[in-house]
Amino acid sequence: MDDEILKYALTVLRDQMNLPVPDEVDYQTPLGIGGFGLDSIIVLELSIRLEDEYDVDIVNAFQGVLPRTFGEFADRVDSARRA
Repeated sequence: MDDEILKYALTVLRDQMNLPVPDEVDYQTPLGIGGFGLDSIIVLELSIRLEDEYDVDIVNAFQGVLPRTFGEFADRVDSARRA
């Protein structure tokens, strides 16, 4: 997993999308309930913003299944970037 992706995603959530970010975030932090509290639409919006930054097709990399944790999200972005 690339820490750059995690940091950028946190910046997008906090500074661009104006969403609250949990005080402590790690690889296992859920994107939904009990973590970030994001719904599927917000996860897709975040994905699109990272697609633009990293010039990759992240949504296609999800293959119809949204990631459940912040780390899984970052891993998929990283995998799409390396493809």
